[in-house]
Amino acid sequence: MAKAVELDPQLAEYILDWYWPIFPCQSEAGSRAPTIRNGGGFYGASTDPQLVLSWLRQYPRAQWAVRTGEKPPGAGIVVIDVDPEHDGFVTLALLIGPKIPEVPRATSPSSGGLHLHYLSPRPGIFSTVGKGGRQRRGLGPGLDVKANLSQCHVPGPAAVTRYHWDPEFNLHTCPLLPLPLALTPTEIPDQEDNQPVSPRRPIGSAEVNYVEAAIRNACQRIRAAVPGEQRPTLNGETLAIARYVAGVGLDRASVARDLIEAGMAMQNQAGAPPWRRHEVQKTVLDALADGARRPRVPQLRRR
Repeated sequence: MAKAVELDPQLAEYILDWYWPIFPCQSEAGSRAPTIRNGGGFYGASTDPQLVLSWLRQYPRAQWAVRTGEKPPGAGIVVIDVDPEHDGFVTLALLIGPKIPEVPRATSPSSGGLHLHYLSPRPGIFSTVGKGGRQRRGLGPGLDVKANLSQCHVPGPAAVTRYHWDPEFNLHTCPLLPLPLALTPTEIPDQEDNQPVSPRRPIGSAEVNYVEAAIRNACQRIRAAVPGEQRPTLNGETLAIARYVAGVGLDRASVARDLIEAGMAMQNQAGAPPWRRHEVQKTVLDALADGARRPRVPQLRRR
């Protein structure tokens, strides 16, 4: 007679204590594919102990994942995925400082990766990967957000899992905190919803060349802004070119990235905290969105 399989204590904790919908994934390293067929992959994630036990019997060496995002149907959590192979820890430090947040953490010893767990805001935020990913825009190199319509591996049965809870920062030792603004992704839209799309002018046209030069000059003035004048300079320079960017049909996402990088290069003021990327990003995106509502084509003299 085959030995009966009991529900693993770690899996039981997820579904009975935290009410996290979980499901088994393929065991091959690097794979995220669900092994279950019913329910359409992670759409079939469950908190039913009997169903989870049946999966455990059928896939004893599976890795396990939680469906992230708003509850229901998700677990009510957002996971920040830090990938050290793509400078994820560098990006994290630029956004929130060198200290890793004291929130529940799961680690992958093989890759050195880190999963930071937060409460999902209401209304929930979008994911940057998976079915819910919006053009795979993350928080920066090596830093992704797993929220609505996404999944994240969690530590499973001890004998086979490749993920482990941090002994100091885990679900038993520290609370799930609201996701901070600095780790909330902001989508850089190509065009505002319900706004007319300006016809794209030929590359190399006089109007396009004029606006591209204006952007380069604006970035130079932003980088050179002295403390005390940086915020008005960043906002003013972006507003000054925003209508032209929309008028000649330049890619607003690319322009936004150039202006944000210029803002992050501004000199730090002695005794004041350095500029945070989310502060610069919000200023730039707000100004560009305002300009998109009032597009304008530069009127150049023709010889």
